[in-house]
Amino acid sequence: DALVLAAHFEAGGAPDRAAAWLGRAAEQALEGNDLQAAIALGQRALEAAADPGPIRVTLADAHRWRGEYAPALEHATAAADALEPGGRPWFRALGVIFAAAGRLRDGEALARWRRRAMTADARDDAVGAQVVALCRAAAAGLGADDRGAFDEAMGRAEALAARAPTEPLPRAWIATLRASAALRAGDLGAFVEGTTEAVRAYEQAGDARDACNQRVRLGNALTGLGDVEAVLREALFTARRMGLQVIEGYALQKLGQALLRRGALDEARETEERAVGLARALEDPLHEAGSLLYLAETLQRAGDDEGATRAAERAVALLTPVPGFRAVARAVLARVLRAGGSTARALEEAERAHAALSSHALEEGEALIRLAFAEALDAAGRGAEATRVLEEAAAALEARAAKIRDDGWRDAFLRRVPSHARVLEKLAAARESREVRDV
Repeated sequence: DALVLAAHFEAGGAPDRAAAWLGRAAEQALEGNDLQAAIALGQRALEAAADPGPIRVTLADAHRWRGEYAPALEHATAAADALEPGGRPWFRALGVIFAAAGRLRDGEALARWRRRAMTADARDDAVGAQVVALCRAAAAGLGADDRGAFDEAMGRAEALAARAPTEPLPRAWIATLRASAALRAGDLGAFVEGTTEAVRAYEQAGDARDACNQRVRLGNALTGLGDVEAVLREALFTARRMGLQVIEGYALQKLGQALLRRGALDEARETEERAVGLARALEDPLHEAGSLLYLAETLQRAGDDEGATRAAERAVALLTPVPGFRAVARAVLARVLRAGGSTARALEEAERAHAALSSHALEEGEALIRLAFAEALDAAGRGAEATRVLEEAAAALEARAAKIRDDGWRDAFLRRVPSHARVLEKLAAARESREVRDV
């Protein structure tokens, strides 16, 4: 037992040897998803370690899974500086750097370490670790809307993956990033298939945390296409059991969305408020903003226009560094304002959201932005312009739907996702009204 051995070496006055066993105990705690113990043991080990690099990697990973990105980045950077380049621990440290720096919007750190990951010569046993690190770099590029960084890192990762064809973890990460890119391109079917493949590969690799994370993403993608509450509740239970607060918050956010869509407003509001509170505790503005947007929709549906406006305005403010996501927030704010009678301001926010579509690719929310703009135009008495926007929205939806091979999912994508169904309904009504006028 690592802890028993560490205690014996501490009692025997051999702190370096005790630190090595404490580091092993911290790693075992991380593998067992006891993140708090991993951090406590890692800190004890760090105080006396002759070789702090591996211990810092453990600490960095544990902090990352707790959503504590600043200490994660600090430990991961110190580890990468101390470890020999090209080994598995070094690439693992780089992976945490990419994940944490991406969430902290540290572009300088992302660019510097991405260059090193791209050009490093991996040891034979570390090629899979290099693939995973490069996939994390690609994910950070995708999150920052930097397609060049994504393509560069992803191309190198896929080229290297051929050298580790039997390792499930690199295969899982390749599938994850391909699926994310497909979703950005509007191919929901490819995203679902790729993410399902990724979950299987993570489970094969024994990576329960990332498997849980991808289940939440899959549940989010399928929201509106079927009954996904069971999937999200299972992921929420697993995240809580493993102490994965970031994933717990994400699962709460998406469960609240699913509850809103079936009209369970009280439970949806309570769920989103819990998600907002957890995101604030973790100092995670992106998750807080996402939860606030669903909370705003819930409050508006419940007749609380003032509360809905406050929530949406807070989300817009939090998303200043993320213009694509901020456009979605402006669309939600525009709809809330229009419902509350603030027509002029609703049109202003909707116009700003719609203008962002030309320069930012979105995983979701494009139809909502076009719908908000059309509704605001219509409320302002500009019906012909509203119809043109609805026609653009319907054409974009049909193009995305054409990429979904399953007939049932394709129909659900068009008819059961509320913003999609609303676009088609309003366009049909506008065309019918125009035909009546023509007659």
